[in-house]
Amino acid sequence: MKQKRGFEFSFLFGIALVGAVLYYGIGISTFLELFWHPQSLIIVIGGTFAATYLNSPGLQIKRLFSRLIVAFSFKSSSKLSHDITNLSALSTKIRQQGLDSIKQEITNCNDIFLKNALQLLADDITGNTLKDILIENIENIKKRHLQSFSFFESLANYAPAFGLLGTVIGLIKLLANLQSPEQLGQGMAIAMVTTFYGLALANLLFLPISGRLRLLSFQEILQKEMLLVGVVAISNNESAYVVKEKMQMFLSKQERKALWKK
Repeated sequence: MKQKRGFEFSFLFGIALVGAVLYYGIGISTFLELFWHPQSLIIVIGGTFAATYLNSPGLQIKRLFSRLIVAFSFKSSSKLSHDITNLSALSTKIRQQGLDSIKQEITNCNDIFLKNALQLLADDITGNTLKDILIENIENIKKRHLQSFSFFESLANYAPAFGLLGTVIGLIKLLANLQSPEQLGQGMAIAMVTTFYGLALANLLFLPISGRLRLLSFQEILQKEMLLVGVVAISNNESAYVVKEKMQMFLSKQERKALWKK
């Protein structure tokens, strides 16, 4: 029941694809000449995080890096079929040897939700009480995940706004120097670069991270709901076949076929 984290290589693929698109559309030399402007970048990044910090409690800021780790990693043993196999085996063991026989599995379980569910089962909490506790646990998980979405969605909302703010600042400075007409084109380009940074950060970084976290949350909640069904079936003293049958309803057709071949 141990879970291992690994790096999600689709992240590298996404970065490479974005780089290829920007390289094709802009070009390295053109980017360095027209789009690289540190002051504009500071306005967008600094303003975005400052506004988000004011909008969010300090705890949300502290969780930034842990959320990034979650977004760009995967759990190699979190496949639904793996959990079905484990619970089916536990069901058989409990029917043959009793609830006390799974104490070691509970101790070694790294999935907090499943560990708590099995501990409740071992404590002889059965029926609707067990189901209600696990449902409430899932609802709290959803609420915690929602905080992650909101944080990165706030970043995505503020970035274009501060890009526009930087553009306004640039235009004000530009209009203040109308006595130099030859600098108007260059000044306008610099003013627009800030908007570019805001849009790029929002749509190429913050929104994709929010989307990844949302999808990972959906997958995790699906797993927890499947585990709930399995544990409740075990508490009702149903056979391993019934436990497996109920849990595999959460699988796709291909995953079901692969599971039954094992």
